Amino acid sequence: MPVLSKPLAPWVFSRDRHNVTRFQERSIRRTFRFLDLPAEMREMIYDLCIDLQSVDRYFDTRYLAINRQTKYKEEPHLVKLRYPKYRMKTHPIFLICHQICDEAASLMSKKSVSFHHGLLGAWQISDVLSENILQTVQSINITTKGHPILRDCTCLPSWRGYLDLLADLSRILSEGHRLKSLTIDLEDDTLKEHVTDCWESSIKCDYRNHIKEVCGRLKYIRGVGNVTIKGLPSALAASLKERMESKPRPIYFLDFPGEIRNKIYEYAVDYSGPNTQLQRIVKNWAATNTLETHYPTKTTPTILLLNRQIYNECSTLLHPTTLRVTCPATAALQSQKDVPDLLRLISAPTLQKLQHLDLRLESWEWIYAVECLFHALSHGNTLQTFRFEFRDSLKHQFQAPDKRYPDKNLATSLSDLEYVQGVGQVKFVGSLPGCYTRPLIEMMQLRQGSLVQLPRPMARRGDGKKVRLHYEG
Repeated sequence: MPVLSKPLAPWVFSRDRHNVTRFQERSIRRTFRFLDLPAEMREMIYDLCIDLQSVDRYFDTRYLAINRQTKYKEEPHLVKLRYPKYRMKTHPIFLICHQICDEAASLMSKKSVSFHHGLLGAWQISDVLSENILQTVQSINITTKGHPILRDCTCLPSWRGYLDLLADLSRILSEGHRLKSLTIDLEDDTLKEHVTDCWESSIKCDYRNHIKEVCGRLKYIRGVGNVTIKGLPSALAASLKERMESKPRPIYFLDFPGEIRNKIYEYAVDYSGPNTQLQRIVKNWAATNTLETHYPTKTTPTILLLNRQIYNECSTLLHPTTLRVTCPATAALQSQKDVPDLLRLISAPTLQKLQHLDLRLESWEWIYAVECLFHALSHGNTLQTFRFEFRDSLKHQFQAPDKRYPDKNLATSLSDLEYVQGVGQVKFVGSLPGCYTRPLIEMMQLRQGSLVQLPRPMARRGDGKKVRLHYEG
């Protein structure tokens, strides 16, 4: 009798819509409406339809076939066994409608699967049983009750079949499962000499090594309700049981060794951002032929916002790195208002936490850009090294006897350096004269808050004489 999964609509028997023969009408009226049955009866039918024990019966048949192929061979281990391809099909009960499929699938979580022969070296487990079913059932039992593993002519396919079965289960179940019970019973008399007797021996044993390799894979299965392991050394079985029954713990970032976290910090944050953005601004001037400056939004790197420990670790690694800023020579800058504001690229608090600063100015126009940096550093700094390279292509214009260098504009822009104190090592390179840089180095290396009077930086005239600096305002 055909099964009808949904109630019939009234128009099915309407002769006005289409022609229905008497035979068709009689067949339709005799169709049994399965979903009208009580849920308890439907569940009993699902239980009879879905029989996972057929997997074990299938391998019983395969074992008999292997025996027939190898029984009368002089060297059975050299026989190339042929296995017919097992064709998996979706059970029709899952193809009727969504409701029946869902109800039948819910029953899978109460089913068990048994493997009493391993895989007999024939296939992967996914060729015999769906991986989704293995991840849904509540119990899996692996035993050696089907046949002696190493005693008869089926030694090679039998042993390899058990290894493949355990390896495949490790891969499938490590991705997720609903197991409440897992039993691995390898208590076979032929295995004792390879597992119990020589487990700690230095003698080479391939069977023992195979078991150790498979046990290493089984450790990836976590969260099983109850694990039973027999036939393995007690210490190994106990550690595997504890590991497989424990709930999977997520791997946290702070679980990594400190060396690995430091490598991640190096990739996650550094001080190259301000210089990279400055070079991009200068390139945009050449590309657009305008001096319009688009400043990026300043944001705190996400890794510094996670928690206090990560912030402290990352800061400890970040602060000793050197901030290098290169202001390239360009003919585009003509006035002070066109010079970019470097504090729009790096914040003053971050600047004051630097330990190493390297500034390179390749043209005089950039002196207006560093004014804000020096002003921020004069209000507090943690600098250990400071290097300032200044290349002034207009210095020759101040070689006349009545002119001095640094001139009034340059001296004013660099004046805040006199208040940047407590720097460990200071170095000036380039166009600035020694009579200006030597006193300035002593002032910058002076301990913060010290009242010691030091010689003032001086300018040099074109005739070589030292004169006092002039400042604007």
